[in-house]
Amino acid sequence: KSAKYFDLHLVKRTSDKAHLSALGASNFHVWSHGVYSPLFHPPDAFADSYRYPVSFVGTCMDDRVDLVEYLLMNHIDLHVFGTHWNKRSSLPKRYPGNFHRPVRGKAYADVVRQSQVCLGLVSKSNKDEWTMRTYEVPGCSSVLLAERTPKHEKLFNEGEEAEFFSDKEECLHKLKV
Repeated sequence: KSAKYFDLHLVKRTSDKAHLSALGASNFHVWSHGVYSPLFHPPDAFADSYRYPVSFVGTCMDDRVDLVEYLLMNHIDLHVFGTHWNKRSSLPKRYPGNFHRPVRGKAYADVVRQSQVCLGLVSKSNKDEWTMRTYEVPGCSSVLLAERTPKHEKLFNEGEEAEFFSDKEECLHKLKV
């Protein structure tokens, strides 16, 4: 009800503009993220090995359980840091060594730096085309393996700056190559 009373709406996605317009809002600025370099930066010294071959930092939502289960069942050493995995799936009980407590701030940036590959999963229920990890993973010099979206394809040259996948089979293939 209050949307029409704000002078400016800072939005993440174009679908937000349509939704807020229907509520009477009229002035929008689409926000893109960046990298907060004091926190998200390359490691001080590059290691020959990584603590986490593949990591994902995020909430258990949308169809993420299916992808994570598929990768784990196909012997990908994926480490998951986030909330609601114990409540919404049996995966932490079946793969206890691959699930960790949520990480935030410096601990989150450290996980990204210690990962060879970081999955960049977008929220389909929010109609996202990017996440903060879209920027933070490359900022830490880790490999971003992200869901293929128009925004990701606009930001990065696939095969050079990031890798993309459209389904769990393609994700697995890219992780095994």
